[in-house]
Amino acid sequence: MDATKADEVEEFDQGRVFVGALPRGTEESEVRQQFEQYGEIADLTFPTRYDRKLEKKRGIGYAFVRYADTNDAQKAVDAGSGGLYLTTDETKEKQLVVQLAKVQKPRERKAPAEAGAGDDGDAEAGDRPKRRRRRGRKAGYEDEDAGGNADYQKIYQAIQSNFGRMTAEIKRLTEKVAALEAKIGDNTATDL
Repeated sequence: MDATKADEVEEFDQGRVFVGALPRGTEESEVRQQFEQYGEIADLTFPTRYDRKLEKKRGIGYAFVRYADTNDAQKAVDAGSGGLYLTTDETKEKQLVVQLAKVQKPRERKAPAEAGAGDDGDAEAGDRPKRRRRRGRKAGYEDEDAGGNADYQKIYQAIQSNFGRMTAEIKRLTEKVAALEAKIGDNTATDL
């Protein structure tokens, strides 16, 4: 660990509260209703993601509540340390994690490494390393047209089925032609 990291003291955003361990199925309105009792909410950040099974957006288990007054934020944290619970339709009562939010510091960009993935050592000094192609789709591509993949699979199965039928028909016709040629060959031999 660097000496600079060890010396750093965590800074807290005094008006902002982190709320964690939210039960599954919690709605933004439920979080707002639970925390409005401690003071006026200036901003509520409730991250969501799309749930394919339910075909709707749902919370991912945490939220950030920003109060207009820092004293209200401290009231919410104090209530949370005493045991603050939230119940939803999908889950039983669950104790929430409520604490002052840490100040998010901007991330420092790392200097590019000398050699990267795919570098086989034949690059000149200062050249970028070779990049290998990744197979598969890019992240988020399948969300653009989730139903399209099923359509392609149906078409592929139909083509395979037709190919099988055509192959069987060609085999049958080839055998019939061979039988006819054998029959014609026998007739021409007896005519002579």
